[in-house]
Amino acid sequence: MGHSLLIVPIPEWSSVAPTLRLAKTLGHRGIQISYLTAPKFEPDICKVGARLFSVQQSHQEGDSIRRFRSLGESFKYYPNGSQFDILASRLAFLREAIPIDLMLLDRGLASIQNSRLLRIVGLEKSVAFSSSMFNWDDMNREALPIPTLVFCPEVFELPAFRFPVSNVYHVECSFPPIHADIGPTKTTVDVLVSLGPSPVHYPKSKRTLEIISNVVARNSNLHFAVADNLHKQLSALQDMVMAPNVRFCNQLQIADELKHAKVFVTNGGIGDIKESIASAVPMIVLPLISEQAFNAMRIRLHGLGAAIYPECQSLRSVEDSLQSAINGEFSHNIQSMQDIFLNFETAFPSSKMIHALLER
Repeated sequence: MGHSLLIVPIPEWSSVAPTLRLAKTLGHRGIQISYLTAPKFEPDICKVGARLFSVQQSHQEGDSIRRFRSLGESFKYYPNGSQFDILASRLAFLREAIPIDLMLLDRGLASIQNSRLLRIVGLEKSVAFSSSMFNWDDMNREALPIPTLVFCPEVFELPAFRFPVSNVYHVECSFPPIHADIGPTKTTVDVLVSLGPSPVHYPKSKRTLEIISNVVARNSNLHFAVADNLHKQLSALQDMVMAPNVRFCNQLQIADELKHAKVFVTNGGIGDIKESIASAVPMIVLPLISEQAFNAMRIRLHGLGAAIYPECQSLRSVEDSLQSAINGEFSHNIQSMQDIFLNFETAFPSSKMIHALLER
C-alpha cells in the first residue's frame, strides 16, 4: 500500500496554490493526496488528481466520508473558537477514517491554540508550510517544533534578515498551473493593475484606487489591463470602464496577463510578486497591509521595482515610478531574480523533502 499525505491549507488561494504542483507530482509517484479545506477549491484540487474532504462534516457520517457544505468565508484564517473547533473535530475524524502518513499544514494553523492540530495527528507526522516570507517582527518564528517549508527562495529575503532558523527550509515557489478554463490573453499591455481579491476591505485602499484611476485617465498613451474586481467594488472607478486605453481581465488570469505586461502595479501580495518575478516584469508596489509593506521593502532594496507607501502615494509618485519601470530601470535585477526563481522550480526541493519524509 502506498503512502498518504493530507494537506491542510488556510481556505484562501494564496495558501492552496503552492501545494497543487506538489500534490500532482507526488500523486504521480503513487502517493494518495487528500485535502482538508473549503469545497470552493475542489475544481483545482481534482485537476491535480487529489481528493477533497470538506472542513464541515455531514450530520450522518456513516461508514464513508461525505462532503458537506463548509462555513465558506466565515472560516477565513480559522479564528480561535467554534470555527477552529469544527476544523479540529474534522481532522480528528479523518485521522481515524483514512490513513495519514504525513500532514502538510499551513503555518498559520499550526500556530493556533498551542498547535492543537499537530497533537491530533502527531508531531512526528506533521510538516508546516508557509506561502510567504516571515515578517521581520514575527517573534514566533522558532515556535514550531516541526519542519517548516517556505514556498519562496531565500534569496528574496534581504541579506540582513537571512539568519538561520531551526527547522525552516526555503524551497521553490511551486507555481500552480494557469486556470485551464480561462482563455489566454493575446494583447500586450503597458501596465497590469491588480490589488488583490478584496482591496476595498483595507482602510486606505480608496485613496490608492482613486490615484490609479487618475493615472489611467492622464496617461492615454499607455494601455492598461485592470483586474475586473476593482471597478466592481468601488464606484469611484466606474469611469475607467469607458476609458479607451483600459481593458478588464479576470482576477484569476493575472499570471497569464503578466506574460504580456511591461509593468505590474500590485499591492505586494506574495503570490502576485512571485508571478511577476517569474515573468521578469518590474513592479510598482502600493502596499495596503503589514505583510505587503515588508514585501514592498524587499522589492525596493532588491531593485525589482518601486515601493510607494500610503503616506507617499500621489499621482506624481506613481506616474514617475511607472515611467522608470517602462524605461528599463529595473530590468537587469528582475531578470537576475527570475533566473534564480526558475532554477528553484526546476530543482523542485519541496517534492524531494516531502518524499523523503514519507519514506523515512
